[in-house]
Amino acid sequence: MSGRIDTVPVILQWKYGGSHVSVAGSFNNWNIAAMSKRGYQWEAKFNLPAGRPYQYKFVVDGVWCYDIEKELTDDGSGNINNVVRVVAPRKTAILPSVDGEIAHTNDVSKKQTHEQQHPKQQRDKHQKLHEQQPKQEHPPKQPKQEHPPKQPKQEHPPKQQKEKQPPKEKQKQIKETKEKQKTEKTQPSTTPRKWTGEQVRQAFIDFFCKKCDHTFVPSSPVVPFDDPTLLFTNSGMNQFKPIFLGNVDPSDPMYSLKRAANTQKCIRAGGKHNDLDDVGKDTYHHTFFEMLGNWSFADYYKKDAIDWAWELLVNIYGLNPGQLYVTYFKGDDDVPADDEAKDLWKRYLPESHILGFPKKENFWEMGASGPCGPCSEIHYDRIGNREVPEIVNGDDPMVVEIWNLVFMQFNREEDGSLIRLPKTHVDTGMGFERITSVVQGVYSNYDTDLFADIFAEIQKITNAPPYTGKVGAEDIGWKDTAYRVVADHIRTISFAVADRAEPSAKGPGAVLRRVVKRAVRFGLENLSAPEGFFHKLVHSVVVKMGRIFPELVEREEYITNVVAKEEERVTSAIQIGCNKFVQIVAKTKKHGATSISGENVFLLFNTFSLPLDLIEMMAEQEGLKIEKDEFNKLLERLKQASDAVELEKATTEGPAFFLDANATNKLKEKMNITITDDSFKYTSETLDATVLALYDGKEFKDTISNMDKSFGVILDKTVFYAEKGGQVADTGFITASSGKLVVEDVHVFGGYVLHRVKLSGSISVGATVSLELNHERRHGLMANHSATHMVNYAIRKSLGDNVDQSGSLVHSERFRFDFNSDKLVEVDTLKKIEDEVNKLISLSLPFFTKEITYDSGKHINGLRSVFNEKYPDPVRVVSIGVPVEQLVKDPTNPEWKNYSVEFCGGTHLKNSKEAECFAIVKQHSIGASVLRIIGVTGDQARDAFSTADNYETKLKSLQYLDLNELKLQLSRVREQFHLRENSMPVWRAHQLKQLIDVMDKKVKQDFKDKTSDLVTRAGEIAEDLILQKAKFYVGVMDVGTQKPNKPITDAAKVILEKAQVPVFILCKNPTLEQTEKSKPIFIYATVPKGSSINAGNWVKHVASYLGGSGGGKPEVAQAYGVNIDKMENAVLEASEFASRLV
Repeated sequence: MSGRIDTVPVILQWKYGGSHVSVAGSFNNWNIAAMSKRGYQWEAKFNLPAGRPYQYKFVVDGVWCYDIEKELTDDGSGNINNVVRVVAPRKTAILPSVDGEIAHTNDVSKKQTHEQQHPKQQRDKHQKLHEQQPKQEHPPKQPKQEHPPKQPKQEHPPKQQKEKQPPKEKQKQIKETKEKQKTEKTQPSTTPRKWTGEQVRQAFIDFFCKKCDHTFVPSSPVVPFDDPTLLFTNSGMNQFKPIFLGNVDPSDPMYSLKRAANTQKCIRAGGKHNDLDDVGKDTYHHTFFEMLGNWSFADYYKKDAIDWAWELLVNIYGLNPGQLYVTYFKGDDDVPADDEAKDLWKRYLPESHILGFPKKENFWEMGASGPCGPCSEIHYDRIGNREVPEIVNGDDPMVVEIWNLVFMQFNREEDGSLIRLPKTHVDTGMGFERITSVVQGVYSNYDTDLFADIFAEIQKITNAPPYTGKVGAEDIGWKDTAYRVVADHIRTISFAVADRAEPSAKGPGAVLRRVVKRAVRFGLENLSAPEGFFHKLVHSVVVKMGRIFPELVEREEYITNVVAKEEERVTSAIQIGCNKFVQIVAKTKKHGATSISGENVFLLFNTFSLPLDLIEMMAEQEGLKIEKDEFNKLLERLKQASDAVELEKATTEGPAFFLDANATNKLKEKMNITITDDSFKYTSETLDATVLALYDGKEFKDTISNMDKSFGVILDKTVFYAEKGGQVADTGFITASSGKLVVEDVHVFGGYVLHRVKLSGSISVGATVSLELNHERRHGLMANHSATHMVNYAIRKSLGDNVDQSGSLVHSERFRFDFNSDKLVEVDTLKKIEDEVNKLISLSLPFFTKEITYDSGKHINGLRSVFNEKYPDPVRVVSIGVPVEQLVKDPTNPEWKNYSVEFCGGTHLKNSKEAECFAIVKQHSIGASVLRIIGVTGDQARDAFSTADNYETKLKSLQYLDLNELKLQLSRVREQFHLRENSMPVWRAHQLKQLIDVMDKKVKQDFKDKTSDLVTRAGEIAEDLILQKAKFYVGVMDVGTQKPNKPITDAAKVILEKAQVPVFILCKNPTLEQTEKSKPIFIYATVPKGSSINAGNWVKHVASYLGGSGGGKPEVAQAYGVNIDKMENAVLEASEFASRLV
């Protein structure tokens, strides 16, 4: 391998301190300097006269190398000892400073872009610069040349011209070096890493937010609580979907957003995007990752996006352009090629590095319909010094995609057609872990400093051998696989719990439960970790990532407790699963099978937390195989069911129909319709308005007549509250002279309030209409929404400040309120909360509301807000009992904690007394640490107390009944109580249960006494049979009001064992006497082994006589009869049947 200075005077660029410096002049034909290899660094030394501009071109194995380190020293002779070093595959040119900012030696990025686009101006400029240089005393001999030859514009250098050849020994040396290089695998740079992961992240944010005027938007939570279509946030654009869809409310801070940048927390472990099972098996899959992104919302477009991407990657991160490849959409019959992006990339890269791909790789779509467009991906060749366009997009870990630039310029219609968006957007995403590995010069995301500290903590806790980065067969014992699984999964669960998502039985919680299962199993099995190791790793995640994501620091203790609790449950499940495996193996071998059925494998996998690879390994140790095909079918059904739940959630929780980006844009830009004035929702219940638009779900109409299905109406103003902030929409009527519309639902899209209506008659744009709310429904909504605020205050007062609201849903009949808690609230505490709310109601406290700036509001002492709720600015404050003006005037006053103060845009009562009455009718867990209470107000609350009073009266009356009657009545009342339990206050229901338990205990004691008496009597019967030398026994027994099965069975067993004769017993069964399928007679028979009487036939015969049925085995059987009036004769029938056979 050699380095050669061998060129005619042309404009060249070389990298130095983060800048490209261009020089030009008249020079001689350059000499050849062979480069010697020192480790992974190539070095050339030669003397050049001082005081002259020089230009350098380094050709390494036929490839122009951009990575140059230049040292100039004067040895005192007047010449400069020039040392040039080239490091393979690249060398970082910008040095990060210790505080995370980027130290630029010379910021000429804008100048560079201009010069690339104007090469002639650049040549002229540097020709003049050359002419101004002082005359050298000892210049090398050069042919006289006034002007350099004109060169065509190109980003890569021209082919080398043939020059004077080096001596033969030099040629031989160069040839040998080249041959040796062909057999060597290029290795990563040995240069010390100069970037930390934090600096890589900060460089991205600083570049876009400080240099390119983007707004920094904090990451949204990993669980998108306001997006029913997703289990987890899986890309940076999720929180911006309302902007792309045209649905963002004008009061939302995002409404005016033009440029944004951030690092988004993402999880891909469930639903459509699921990498869970791949994590650990390779060195690049993650369930949790960060996505660096920059966005343009109808602002800049392709040119700026591409220019800035290039500047960041090449000038800031210092990547070698020769190792970059880009892709673009090459077009198809549906959409033309994105030649615009291709041409923009030509300014930076040769065409051999600009590759066209079809839709699968280079056309992004949000879903079956909605905004979409071509994308341009940037790929990086980790090895370098080679040409490998053929493996781009080929799943080669050495050529990886690092950045995707999506250009949204179309909308996919419901019919599949594409129309151009009126405004274009840019959505980019760059995997943080991957770009960090590239900048740090390592081949694996897990080899970066992002994981080093977590790996160190894993080793410390488990005492396992160090991580060595091996995969596949080389990873003996799956040790390194386990490191990757545990490190990735502790990040995932830590961020999920920090963002209020926790392990549970369904939804995102079920996925998180599986994440913990997988990590714990790999830790125990492959790292020999001690039980309880996993939750101890939370702190390492907090230390590593808490600076950029402070929610980790704020909730560290809580995260640790949740993970510890789930880890304990999972560890126990794994142990139980291993025991179950032993049982399954025993049964499998007993039946002579050579493989464990897919059904049993799935049972172990899904129910008992055992991963498939562990099941397979344990089966192999037992000399068995597993039926994978059957297992995979069952697993696929599970996935389909999960997808169906996700789809149902998406379709049931979203609006029936909506205004998309094109519709809202058309309203604004083409129809010149202003957004709806909905301020009247707080002050009026009736209003006159004007119809501005009619929407049938696909297009706008001027007139609609007698339409059977629902459609949308947009008015200039409205009194109807659109569903938002946990409060469902108002209903009511819109009346025009030509027809009447029933308002079924109301939603807001981009500031336009869309009333979903059913029509009787006709309606036209421009019509004047009268609006009227459903007053009763509105009052219920206001009362229940106001009650949620009082409940929030009462819960904080009773349970402490660490309890936060997790969500709520307000209907007119009842409401639900979610908050964090590790266990169910004690009944006495629930009563205390309920009493506190009723106290606030009785105090007749006024409700105060006022819009203030968000910054003013968030500093009010005691203010409560809902996690993940997006509040507008200005924001509406709702205060109970104290005017908002006083709160703002003295925001830190400790007295304010004694009042309910919240951000809220919902509708509320004017005074607390209007809620009339309050009751908590249910509490239950909806996650590992989230509780939900159901509350009611007004008439519903009074009905709840009344229902409890009625049951209490009924139960107390039962205490005076005799035991047989008590048993019958108590059974019926208990069944009715269970049906109505959630229709009365929880604490009252608890009291009634205690009363039922007291009476039930009394009945059970009677049952126990009678059963004991029955067994005693059975013993006496057996003695009589022995004395009489009887050959069988047929009789009637009475167990009162109890279920006869067990006492009769026990009595028959006593007789059989003592007398050794066939036994037949009939018994009244009052528990089934008055049921829908009456079975008032219980029949039971048992016989000794080898008896001539078949017990099954015996009971069948008598049951048939009694109008019933039944049967059983030859030695024991039971049946039932219906005709009680035939019981005495049934005894004779049973006796005669036995007499014929003994």
